[in-house]
Amino acid sequence: MFRVFALVIAVAVLSGSHETADARPALSQAVQQCLAAAGVIHDRKDGRPRTIEPRVALPPCRAAQPEAAQAPPVVRFAVGQGMMTSTDPREVQDGVALIERAAAEGLPQAQFRLGALYEQGFFKHRDRCTEFNECRARDRRQAEEALKYYALAAPGYGHAASAMGYAHYYGAYGARRDLAKAFEYLTRAAEAGVPAAMRLLGPMYMSAHGAPMDKVRGLELVGLAAQMGDRQA
Repeated sequence: MFRVFALVIAVAVLSGSHETADARPALSQAVQQCLAAAGVIHDRKDGRPRTIEPRVALPPCRAAQPEAAQAPPVVRFAVGQGMMTSTDPREVQDGVALIERAAAEGLPQAQFRLGALYEQGFFKHRDRCTEFNECRARDRRQAEEALKYYALAAPGYGHAASAMGYAHYYGAYGARRDLAKAFEYLTRAAEAGVPAAMRLLGPMYMSAHGAPMDKVRGLELVGLAAQMGDRQA
């Protein structure tokens, strides 16, 4: 009973609704299982998004798909995540459509996921090219879309803030290199517990490169990222 109540609370919080949890209809068992299996309630202990196991996530998320249209955005995102683990291209596209809808409704996790898909080139098939310059332009557009969705998600999701910090630190995804913005985003992500942000922010402190000189703080951040499992740290 406590688990059901906790999941309802999580849906209320993540969806940004002002309704109370008690005012919401009870979640079906399939939705509860999909939310848990798709890893949208909690990240792993090391601060990274959970790896979704198809054999665990796909069956309940497939069963919950009919409910997703009328559910809060976080449920659509969870079902979409689960559907994307399918080997059936039609189910994958159904999952992407649900994630896109949740992103359009302002769910940061969904916006971040879309940014990652653009970064990975998942949507290149939507923008086919044949010539070298045409393909380069297509890849730039894909990177710009990734940056757009990372920026949308950054205020509400640490991993997106980390991606924006990385983009401004290295000038990635078509972003202008800006150490002040990189420091701002990485600080926000580090405070949210993202190891990759801590690993990049630490040397900025240690070298006073875009951050105030503070070697102790820098070493603490890198050490904490290492303790959380970041191998580069």
